[in-house]
Amino acid sequence: MIRNTLIFMAWVMASFAAEGQTPLSSEFTYQGELRSAGQPVNQTMDFEFELYDAAQGGTLVGSYLADDLPVNDGMFATPLDFGLGAFIGDHMWLEIHVRPGNSTGGYQQLLPRQIIQSSPYAIHAQFVGVDAVGQAELRDGSVSSAKVQAQAIGASQANLIEIQGRVTGTCPSNQYLTGINQDGSVNCAADQTGLTQVTGGDIVDGTVDTADLANFSITADKIQGGSINNSHINPSQIQNRINGTCPVGQYLQSVNQDGSVACASDQAGLTTVTSADIVDGTIQRADLTNAIINEDKLADGAVSANKIQASAVGSNQINSSQVQQRINGQCAPGHHLRTINQDGSLDCELLPVSQLNSVDVTDNIFVAVQSVLNSNGLPIIIYASYDMNGVPYLHLYQCHNANCTAGVQNMDQWLIGSLAGVGFSAAINPISNKLNVVYNENYTLKLLVCVTTDCTNHNVIDLNTDGSNPSLTHTSSGFPLISYYDFDNDDLRVFACFNSACTASNNYVVDSAGNTGNYSRIIWRAASNRALILYNADSNQILKVRDCTSTYCNTGNNRIVDNSTFIGNFQKGLALDPVTGRPVMIYQDLTNDVLKMAYCLDVVCASISTRDLVASGQAADLTFNQDNQPIITFLKQGDIDALHLIRCTEYRCNDFSSRVINDFPGARPTHSVIMNNEQKPLITFVSRDDDRIKNFMCADSVCSY
Repeated sequence: MIRNTLIFMAWVMASFAAEGQTPLSSEFTYQGELRSAGQPVNQTMDFEFELYDAAQGGTLVGSYLADDLPVNDGMFATPLDFGLGAFIGDHMWLEIHVRPGNSTGGYQQLLPRQIIQSSPYAIHAQFVGVDAVGQAELRDGSVSSAKVQAQAIGASQANLIEIQGRVTGTCPSNQYLTGINQDGSVNCAADQTGLTQVTGGDIVDGTVDTADLANFSITADKIQGGSINNSHINPSQIQNRINGTCPVGQYLQSVNQDGSVACASDQAGLTTVTSADIVDGTIQRADLTNAIINEDKLADGAVSANKIQASAVGSNQINSSQVQQRINGQCAPGHHLRTINQDGSLDCELLPVSQLNSVDVTDNIFVAVQSVLNSNGLPIIIYASYDMNGVPYLHLYQCHNANCTAGVQNMDQWLIGSLAGVGFSAAINPISNKLNVVYNENYTLKLLVCVTTDCTNHNVIDLNTDGSNPSLTHTSSGFPLISYYDFDNDDLRVFACFNSACTASNNYVVDSAGNTGNYSRIIWRAASNRALILYNADSNQILKVRDCTSTYCNTGNNRIVDNSTFIGNFQKGLALDPVTGRPVMIYQDLTNDVLKMAYCLDVVCASISTRDLVASGQAADLTFNQDNQPIITFLKQGDIDALHLIRCTEYRCNDFSSRVINDFPGARPTHSVIMNNEQKPLITFVSRDDDRIKNFMCADSVCSY
């Protein structure tokens, strides 16, 4: 049993703060002694304090918990806070409950309740003694109207200079009220009732004011000669006596109301007047000449239509929120006008129809193309062509709209090497949002790094590595990662850059089993921060995939995708299912003359399933639309290499439909399909009839028409 032998030693830490200091809180410190079985307690205890308005029973006013409070030789101290409204002048009692600090059981009440003495009442300034607060204790402006008791302000509290005292007293009979004094007393004068005629002697001097006079009662003969001076006139209507003259060399500019004159320099010989010569607001319509008057010089409404010179109002003179600016520009081909903006620019939108157009470039024979989207969501077309002398060049065309009907060619890079559809590869760096292109020049790999978005400023890095058929992606840090065919050793290799500028690098053998590594495609799997490579192996008898297990792909697992066929030497489609992250592949089965799909059953392609799509398909590409449906483009042999499109309903393409994009005379083997910023498939290809680069933009996300 714990016996309550508490000694009350509480106080409020209070001080009187000057204006601007932080007010005191309602907290005070409680000290006491706790004994158990007559012995001082020496351990940590949990305390529960409850404030009541009676020694027994009563109403609970507030409570406070103090857990794990140290008790040393029976003594303890703790802050308590029951709020500002707890102590308002009545007696209060403190009931205390305790339990050991390491206990989670119930509390034991200490009896009896402890009465709270007067010290805590110092924490609340409103409960001070009568007449304890004087003028010096009050802050300026601290007494609001709500703090003033009704009818508390009397004559002794009022400032009679500013506030009228209570009117008292009445005038005697035959007298009238002439005035009220500050203290409320009245002034009276004799009431001259019975007068039938009022003479000057009956009127107190200076007592007749305007209200006593009838309108127009003062005639000229009532005005004493010479008695009207400037104090009697309205100077806004009657000119004061003019006084003063202008000095020599100045002219009278105006006469002020008070009769003084305003003078200015005599500018004799002036043929024009500038704004500095004109008094603000004095110019009327007849005064306007030569458009030299600024806004400050014009009177309101002074400029009428006939004062405005023909063609003088341009875009700088109109309020474009009310007046339409001159309409300029026109919608690009394939776009329709939605609205006209305030500045006259047009808001155009793509027509909801499929569109086929040629890219406006001036080169000769085109042999390979690829499209990517820049950071603004607009297509960039990278293509290779031969000039009339048979010299190949690598070019870049920056589209200015989603269907690439307008744009600019802004790069010519000499390129010699394999151009059979796989001589280069392009990708946007995810960190810099700038284009990178890998290509082979004299069968040596080079990396083009764009410094600007339009690539007008770029650097070319010699990778000092022989190879062909490169494919480019980037790590999550923006470091280029290139798969390529090592034709000297018939191996698949990876060239890894250790920074975005590729000033540090290494290359690794990925697969050396037989004649391996031709026509590879590489993509980056952001979920695992690892790359995946699709490639031909064993002299094109096997299709393989490299599941990279390290950032630079120097370690990984090589897995067979399809070994039952001869794999075509054309481009293949490779993309990740946006929902599952599983790789999906499109390729040509030459043995069975069929276009196939292979889809991984997991993200590392440990298990792979294949299926036939269409007969005679080759040279495929693949992307996914916004509904996560595969969009596949391919050439169909035996159909004059017509360009076709497959739209799948789900990522395994168990249900699909197809359509022709460009039939006669067909397309070159290399082409590219991407989703543009309108979320419509954009297919870029080289037409066989004129060897021109063309774009086909679908009308919707599934290219249904």
